[in-house]
Amino acid sequence: MKYATLGPIIEGTLLPEDLIPAFADTLRGLVTELSEGAAGPSEKLYVDLIEEADKIEDFDSEEADDLLAELTDALQDFAPPYARFGAHEGDGASFGFWLSTDTIDEAIRTGYALSVSDPSEIPADWDGDVFVINDHGNISLYRPVRVYREVWMVV
Repeated sequence: MKYATLGPIIEGTLLPEDLIPAFADTLRGLVTELSEGAAGPSEKLYVDLIEEADKIEDFDSEEADDLLAELTDALQDFAPPYARFGAHEGDGASFGFWLSTDTIDEAIRTGYALSVSDPSEIPADWDGDVFVINDHGNISLYRPVRVYREVWMVV
């Protein structure tokens, strides 16, 4: 699975005529490796959404509202683990891929994930997700794939 990069994709607007092309372009970038012949059902849905976004003319319509919601759902499929796609919690006009600190806290609290300050602190018998959080507040997610590999990092 290819994940999106954490951070904003468009800022300073709530206008569908700005959001729809930005969301569609982001989705297009995430599915560039797909060809029509190799696309499965969900990949075909992404391609269809991009095509619909490229053709829309009336951004003040119910069709535009529905398309914006569908693009949002499609982009959520590409959110990295413990992240979401949508408006930033502190700025409703900044759309992108954001960490969900509540989800991270819940994973640690329930024992699904472990929090350490250095990768060397990962117990040898641990096989779940690991958040490395250093004293500067930087956070990285590591997942086991034979050895632990970094999935993302936020500085």
